[in-house]
Amino acid sequence: MYIGNFGGVVFTVSYQQVLTFQKMTRKTKHNFSEHKIIGKVSKLESAGIEPIEFSLSVRLVESLGVNVNDCLNKWRDFCRNANCDYFIIGGENYGLYVLESVDEEINHTDGRGVPIDVDCKLQIKEMNYVGDY
Repeated sequence: MYIGNFGGVVFTVSYQQVLTFQKMTRKTKHNFSEHKIIGKVSKLESAGIEPIEFSLSVRLVESLGVNVNDCLNKWRDFCRNANCDYFIIGGENYGLYVLESVDEEINHTDGRGVPIDVDCKLQIKEMNYVGDY
């Protein structure tokens, strides 16, 4: 079953492969400037909207049909090259996003030191090009 995709990796669950996220958080934020007034309550002024951010916790496990190194290399390259891609989960296209960071925690390796079980945290951020006002 197709769940979604981002950064050249398809999230899916099937009898051959389990590659999905365990946890997803979304951060929506608005910026305000605070103007201090002596002896009174400060006044707030809207200073614009921050890009939406998502955080995904993903476990890559070779025994579940996942090519761990392939996924890691795709995400590392995607991040280092500042690429953007459509972030799609559950049939909803959230728009263009960049991969800000990939945190990796290697749980197990095979006998040659190749990672076969890795916990990843992906930080992705909504892409707004300079000039898109």
